[in-house]
Formats: sequence, C-alpha cells, structure tokens
Amino acid sequence: MRSRIVIVQAVTASRVVAALVFAAFALTPAAYAIAVCAYLIGLFSDILDGVLARALRVATQAGGAFDGFADKALSVVSVLYLVANMAPLLPCLLILVRDTFVLSLRAFDSHLVPPSRLKGALSGFFVRIATLYVLLLHGRPDTLKLLIFVWVGATVSFALLSHDLWKSRNGILRIGTQFRRAAKHERQ
Repeated sequence: MRSRIVIVQAVTASRVVAALVFAAFALTPAAYAIAVCAYLIGLFSDILDGVLARALRVATQAGGAFDGFADKALSVVSVLYLVANMAPLLPCLLILVRDTFVLSLRAFDSHLVPPSRLKGALSGFFVRIATLYVLLLHGRPDTLKLLIFVWVGATVSFALLSHDLWKSRNGILRIGTQFRRAAKHERQ
C-alpha cells in the first residue's frame, strides 16, 4: 500500500517540479523545448495523479491537499506566463484570486468548499489552453484569441467562486462568528 501512495505522490510532485522548470525556462527562447516539455509533463501529471489515486485506491486527504498545491503551482506559473505574453491583467488576477480563495477556504475547513473534479477541471481548462496556445505560437499569440481564452477563463472562475460562496455561506458565516468571538475574548 505504501509504495502505491508513493507512486501517486511522485506523480503529483512531478507537477510541482514541472511548474518550476516551466517558470525558469518559459521566457528563454533558447530553452523553448524544455519549457514546452515541462508544461506538458505538468498537464499530464495533473490528469494522471487523480486517476492513479482512485485506481490504486490510495486517495487520501493529504494527497488531495498536495494535489491542490501542485495544481495552484501550475496555475500560477501559467497565469504569470500569460501576463508576460500580453494577456490582460484583470482576468488573470480574477483567476488567481478564485484559486487562492478556494484553496484557503479548504485549508481552513475542507467541508466549506468540497473538492470537485469538474469544477477544478473547468477552472483550470481555459488557463491551460491559453498557455498552450501561447507556447505553441512561440509567445506571439493572436491578441483577440488570447483575450477570449483568458476572459472566458476568468468568467468561469468567477462563476465557480460565486457558486462556491453561495454553497458555503453558512460555513463562512460560522467562521466569521468564530473570529469575532475569538477577538472579543482576546480583548477581555
């Protein structure tokens, strides 16, 4: 059992490494092939780790948290790459804010925003497609197409965030009450 968990965690770790390698080489024309390979490895590992965890029956809460971290690492470097290649800043920020907010809520209370494969896939899909699009055009994208990819991604991210907030509103209100009580207790 332990070796199966290690296999899944190694696949997830490869996404973090791939994100770092992509970040290091994405804007270096001489290392274009390395950046593309690193990004493709990151995308492939994003699909593979969840499939492996379920197939090997080793899905754990810690593994899910590590997967979330690895997803965000790839998302952040993807968005930074898009911004460096003329993507508009506002929708890119909306995407990052949604991802960070949801990850933070899950870290605080995993029941507030339960993980959803469909939501996660939708949220990252447009960013990943836009990044691949820019990569395949060697950093010279058609601005209109890039705008469409990024704004659609931001709209989907914002819609998912709104849905997540609505579904978790009672939990968020409970957290607010807990913070107020703690602050009141500290003042006394």
